[in-house]
Order: sequence, then C-alpha cells, then structure tokens
Amino acid sequence: MSQYMNTDAGVYDVVKSIVDFGVGIVKNVPATKEATDKVVQQIAHVQHTMFGGMWEFSDHLDHYDTAYTRQALGAHTDNTYFTEAAGLQVFHCLHHDGEGGETLLVDGFRAAYDLKQTHPKSFQRLSTLPIEAEYLEAGKHYINVDSMLKLHPLTKKLQQIRFNLNDRAPMRILAAEQISQLYEDIQSFSAKVKDPEGEWWFKLHPGMVLFIDNWRVLHGRASYTGHRKMTGCYISRSDYISKAKVLEII
Repeated sequence: MSQYMNTDAGVYDVVKSIVDFGVGIVKNVPATKEATDKVVQQIAHVQHTMFGGMWEFSDHLDHYDTAYTRQALGAHTDNTYFTEAAGLQVFHCLHHDGEGGETLLVDGFRAAYDLKQTHPKSFQRLSTLPIEAEYLEAGKHYINVDSMLKLHPLTKKLQQIRFNLNDRAPMRILAAEQISQLYEDIQSFSAKVKDPEGEWWFKLHPGMVLFIDNWRVLHGRASYTGHRKMTGCYISRSDYISKAKVLEII
C-alpha cells in the first residue's frame, strides 16, 4: 500500500493492470471504509449513485438488490439500468467470520469473443438489438435500453458488456418473432460466461482492495455463512479513462 499511496509508479501499476486485464489490486490496506476511500481517491473521486458514495453492506436488505443477501451471485456487471454504467467497481472485505463468500471474476470480453467465434450471428444480434434493463424500489425507477454487447461507434471493437439477468426487463420494444431467437442468443452467451475455464475464484480478505473494470469484467460470489461486512464504491467511466490518459497508459 505504501508504494501505491506515495508514488506515481504505484498508482500507474494498478491502473495499468486494470487497463490490461480489467482488474487491479492494492494490498495491506487498513480494514476501514475511510482507508479504502483514500485508496480510491488516488485514482479518482467516488461516483455517487442511489447506493451512496462509499458504501458498506452485509446481508441487510437495504436495497432491492441480491448483493444485500447471503446467497450466491452469478457473474454479472452492475448498473445495466443506468444510461452510463459505472466504469470501475471497488470492493474491500472488512470482516467475515463465516465460510464461503469467495469472489468470482469472468473476463466478459473473452466470453464475447468466444461467442463470436462459435455463434457469429448471436454475437451480431446481441451487439445490435436493444435489451431493456430495469431497477425498481420505493421512490426509485431506473430503466435503460441498449445492446448487451456494446461496440465502439467508430472502431466497432467491443467496448462494454451489459450482462445482468436479474436486471432484465420485459422485452417490450422488440418484434414478437425476434424474442425467441434473442433468448437463445442470451443463453449461448451465458454458457460462455459460465465456462469453468474462464472463471477466477478467490477469497477477498481484509486489507485487499479490488478494482474491477465494470465495462469488461463480470463479478459474482459464492454463498456464505456468518457475518460479512463489505465496503466499496463506484468510479465513473469518464474519470477512470481520464486517469489512464493522464498516466499515458491509453
């Protein structure tokens, strides 16, 4: 942590890792929300959403979101119902006195490229057809319509994965004859996401701050027992890209 907090080279290495692999890690961080916030500020300020700024959560259902439970979560990206999903997601496990809760990471770009090789028509449809995502709770109603696999408007290279089956909304804007085929396409992509060879499972421990590129890497977790307390936040895509450009990484 000392190198990261006190040298430009330390921050460079973490951001370079996120750009190259979609994941960056800072170790030996005090297990507090305040210390985690300081680590985040080295890259950019915290993005505020309906979940707050720097948040803490366990298994209390503070929001209608499966993250606020003890159940297993399949690999997914966050904020599919926002017009611009967060660029980075940050996790730090402050305390866990039970079993399970291992973190799952999947490279969504790898899964999408695999789909393009084996099911090119499915890739084409998932990168062009609009799919609705929705979030509802008391006083809040977010909705966004976009493709599941977003391509850059100029280069046509894969730019973003929008994959969260729990946030899916009724397909109200597609022709009826398109829906059955699109379900098959989503199933094909889901199979690529769930390929065990593409899964990275590991345990988050106090002191380890994890940065995830929410536009590329899908995350999930195993179910767990006991009390587990997490902190973290979002960083906007614009702020993340700005930092990477200032550091001349991209």
